[in-house]
Amino acid sequence: MLFCGVICEFDPFHNGHAYLLRLLRQKTGCDGILCVMSGSFTQRGEAAVVSKWARTEMALACGADFVFELPALFAVRDAAHFAQGGVGLLDALGADWLGFGSETGELAPLWTAARTEPDAAKLREGLKRGESFARARGTPLAPNDTLAVEYLRAVDTTGSRMQPVTVRREGSGYHDGRMGPLASATAVREALWRGESVQAAMPEAAYAVLAREIEEGAFQRCDGLDEALLALLRLAEPGRLCRAPEMSEGLENRLLHAAQACGTRRDAIAAVKCKRYTWARISRALTQAALGMEKQLCRRVQSPPYARLLGFRAASAPMLGEIKKRARVPIEARGARLRERYEDVFRLEMRASDLWALGCLRRREACRDLTEKIIILE
Repeated sequence: MLFCGVICEFDPFHNGHAYLLRLLRQKTGCDGILCVMSGSFTQRGEAAVVSKWARTEMALACGADFVFELPALFAVRDAAHFAQGGVGLLDALGADWLGFGSETGELAPLWTAARTEPDAAKLREGLKRGESFARARGTPLAPNDTLAVEYLRAVDTTGSRMQPVTVRREGSGYHDGRMGPLASATAVREALWRGESVQAAMPEAAYAVLAREIEEGAFQRCDGLDEALLALLRLAEPGRLCRAPEMSEGLENRLLHAAQACGTRRDAIAAVKCKRYTWARISRALTQAALGMEKQLCRRVQSPPYARLLGFRAASAPMLGEIKKRARVPIEARGARLRERYEDVFRLEMRASDLWALGCLRRREACRDLTEKIIILE
């Protein structure tokens, strides 16, 4: 059996995601697609619009065979660590290909960027000018290509046996807010928060799940977590905040001051944003601090120690035995077992899910990581 791995967020699952999975299956001829998906919070440090269980259901209904969770310890990190965690987990699961989207659909320029060492002086100067790390380093600037380069770099550094394969991205750009059949995830989220219809941008099965979650009040409001996050900041000590992976150079003090003066999360981030601190970094640092993610744990756990199976298609069940045979990490679906065996990493996951729930109108109960059953899509 042959498997293609995909690192994803599906926030939410839209037509572009379905296109990617369909093309990867065609290009590789794989038997199954393994998705490693971020959980309650995304790489940009924001709460996902619907739960990881709802997004798992969307993915399985629209082309994925298996969905595993990328632990928050790697999901809410900078691009390099996000890629390292995703590539490491897929490689440990025995995936044959690593599939991803890119701007041109060509691997050669991405490999060149991934294997080109940056000029140290130019990198320092670029960072001083307030450029993002990717721009200062000289890698492609489009978000899809920035992550693609980090995926390839992780393949090299980890010695992965996976063969990269890329699909040219179609439709609107990452930051494009226009709606349409191939709208970006950013456009879909913003339209949802404005109360507009996003049905045209999503596969029918995925939209049905989204509509159900909204109806049940299990939908993340744009400002749903503002009070919780600001309260955590206002009550926090600088000494604790500075333990978060992306807190350095006094960022914790600037965030504490902003939390006292601002009434929303976005206003607090905007007040801190400057040449040295990008929006994404501040957003991640804030979420890392709220979750209690610490540098010491990040240094100690360099790759995902387990593979949490969130769900799979019933028709794909025969392939699970082959995946377990190949896997170099334990595959587990039960939260109680993961809490028992991987307490430090999994408790971070539980805190993420419990905090995420407070941003919804209903379905705000805690401990869903211990009570939700694995999703098996018939």
